[in-house]
Amino acid sequence: MANTFQKAAFNRKLTYSVLIVAIFVVTLFGRGKFTLPGDLNKYTVKSQADRWKLSSDSRGGSELSGKAIQLVLTGSQGLVTCILWLKANDYQRNQEWNKLEVVVDSATKLQPYFLTPWLFQSWNLAYNVSVTMTRMNDMYFYIARGISLLAEGESINENSPDLRYNIGLYLQNKFTVSDKVNTLRCLYQLSCIPPDERKADLLLTPDRKAVNMQAFLEFCNKHPQLVRRLRESTVALSQPADIVNFLKENVKVPTRYRDGMNLEVSGYNQFPVLPPQFLNDEAEELTPKREIQDRDADALVAARAWYRYSMVPVPPPNNRPVHLATEEEKAKYRIPKSPMLVIFLQAAPRSQTYIAERLQKEGWIDNDPWKVDEFRDIGEPERWFTQDVAIPPSMTSQEAWEKAFRMWDEHGKGRGLFYDKATMANLVSRAREFAQHRGKAIEELGQQTEATPEELADPILRDRFEAYEDLRNFRLNASVTNFKSFLFCSEAEMDRDTLEARKIFFKAEQYKKMAKTSKAPALYVKAFELWKKVFLKNPYFHRGDEEAGGNEGDKQQEEVLEYEINYLDIITGPYLSKRREAVLALNDIMNGLGAAGTRDPLQVLGSVYLMNEAKLVSVSDRIEPLPQPGPLDGDDPNGRPWISPYIRERVKQRLAPTRQAAAQAAQSAPRPTPTTSSVGP
Repeated sequence: MANTFQKAAFNRKLTYSVLIVAIFVVTLFGRGKFTLPGDLNKYTVKSQADRWKLSSDSRGGSELSGKAIQLVLTGSQGLVTCILWLKANDYQRNQEWNKLEVVVDSATKLQPYFLTPWLFQSWNLAYNVSVTMTRMNDMYFYIARGISLLAEGESINENSPDLRYNIGLYLQNKFTVSDKVNTLRCLYQLSCIPPDERKADLLLTPDRKAVNMQAFLEFCNKHPQLVRRLRESTVALSQPADIVNFLKENVKVPTRYRDGMNLEVSGYNQFPVLPPQFLNDEAEELTPKREIQDRDADALVAARAWYRYSMVPVPPPNNRPVHLATEEEKAKYRIPKSPMLVIFLQAAPRSQTYIAERLQKEGWIDNDPWKVDEFRDIGEPERWFTQDVAIPPSMTSQEAWEKAFRMWDEHGKGRGLFYDKATMANLVSRAREFAQHRGKAIEELGQQTEATPEELADPILRDRFEAYEDLRNFRLNASVTNFKSFLFCSEAEMDRDTLEARKIFFKAEQYKKMAKTSKAPALYVKAFELWKKVFLKNPYFHRGDEEAGGNEGDKQQEEVLEYEINYLDIITGPYLSKRREAVLALNDIMNGLGAAGTRDPLQVLGSVYLMNEAKLVSVSDRIEPLPQPGPLDGDDPNGRPWISPYIRERVKQRLAPTRQAAAQAAQSAPRPTPTTSSVGP
């Protein structure tokens, strides 16, 4: 009996062992460890994981030390990550930056495929930590560190549209809307220049006591945008020696180079960090292997590359309005979590618009060269060269606007954001027919309507349903984007008259900024006449889509209205100054008459003259600008105001605090003590 039980137990154990080995062998084949005959390999776990980018090897790069730590910690990985996260907050609160960086690096490596730590900690460094720095060089370092950290996460989590988009967003925000944007842009450009080319000693004489003007001129020709920004923007370095000192003080910045002239081998160790080549044309966008010339030494150019790279894993354009992703699309593509898909997709052309606006603001309008000392006469201390020097632009806003228009046009056609009148009428007609099939008005179908299987089976009804869906998505997308504004405004900005007006306005503003106001009024008048022509030629640029109640033209109206205010300040300035002096002198005379109790005929005559000159009822009246019609007062040839009244009021309220402070400073300025003999008819 015992032998029977023992034999049964042995057979059972043997059977289990054979089954275990058999199952193990089957799993080896199923996991793709061995090659299967025919097409069976595509059904293995490994093949499916690679197809859907689920394995660690297919998701991106991996880091050896991080892998080792994960294996050691086993199930306590999440707990340790939470502890590190809390420690990071403590180190940041105590401003222990070195420890913070180590902890952040460890936390992201413990959970490399969890996107939130990468997004949060990179944002924390680039935004929260950087603004606590007092030195611009330190601020720039932590901005660069935050962006590089996010790029490292992207290298581990390939095909993540969210990480790629946020790299572009950080580059765009920190170098566009920051308070110290001009200095940060200059530091960014230094990162793009090989360290051996920007050594301060190269621009000095052999004794290092003066600037070598010939070498400095060569530097200006090679890096015109950098030098012009250092001189004419808020950085305001007035002398070549100041620029040389700037190079010396910022010799150590995050850079693309591992030594004086050689690029870092890994693109993710460079700053600015750039995406790998993903387009057929290598020259279309920057890549880690390309040298960055002055024309492309702009964070917005890098941001544009990342934005376009982020669109690689999302659904491609199909000439229909962007819609909520279907289950099939979610399985085939990567859908970003934020922002809304239609806004996500317009990031690249939006960054190109920023590039054009930046070039325009800095004076690189067209192919006219930068006249380095144009606003400074020979003998003035801020003049650099004894002879007139003109440096050709490396990039112009005209080129940038043309590219922006092409990008917006391609985006609009590919994503169904713009229809001509005939196509739109056809779309509405087909959508209305679908609503009538349902026995409802088109407005009653609601925001989301599902087609029945019978409707999808009927080709005609299916076409009408798709028309309704397209119309609904088109209206939704139009309500959350300013696509038409960007398209038509970029078209207007690249017009020859617009470019010429911009160029003249820029020159007039420069004269005003340098207090050489005698040359500015004529330039303003010429620019205003051109601007009226631009407004008449481009109604959308002037007033926006009025049929839809849009206010896309507000920006253009506000901008030119500020130019008008500056112009009126110049031409009324001498009169206001004369009135102010008359009021102050009249006040002194009247106080003197009251104290002395006299009626000196000369003083009385002088006071009458001053009262007439001041045009005041009493000396306590408020001084207001003399009535002066502006170039954009009145109506256009169509009988409508050039500038809308609500725009005038809005700009007036916005500028009121600044102008009031300037007026108070002028009134409190010291003045010479008036005497009786110094006034009179």
